[in-house]
Amino acid sequence: MAIFSYKKIIKGQYSYEFTPPMMDPAKPSTMNDFAELATIGDTTYIYIDSDCNFPEQSDEVNDTLTEVILTPGLSAAIKSASPLIKDINERVQQLISSKYTIQDEIKILRIGNPVETETYNKYVEECRAKGRAMKAAYGL
Repeated sequence: MAIFSYKKIIKGQYSYEFTPPMMDPAKPSTMNDFAELATIGDTTYIYIDSDCNFPEQSDEVNDTLTEVILTPGLSAAIKSASPLIKDINERVQQLISSKYTIQDEIKILRIGNPVETETYNKYVEECRAKGRAMKAAYGL
């Protein structure tokens, strides 16, 4: 798995963007082979699975397409700007909310029953671990 960056190019009435691979609905495993992570400034970051065969790209895209060496700062910037990561975070919140309402969470924090608090914390950490695993699947 790798994260790449490229610059979307606009020349006159033409725009050049990365052409993603075709997803095969018969193979659910291909659904996560490619993802556009975020655009920061004029640079777009994409995730491409190492086994993914993506189509030939235009010269304009190839000229700017480079594999990214992910630093902690760049990783944080991509996570902050990424609609995909925002969606994963919302899914984690929905998982927690499916079991605990806001009122339940406030009650647990306020009363502090050790058994109830431990059960709650364990569930929240399980949900967060699922979110971290989803992000890691995209190299973040």
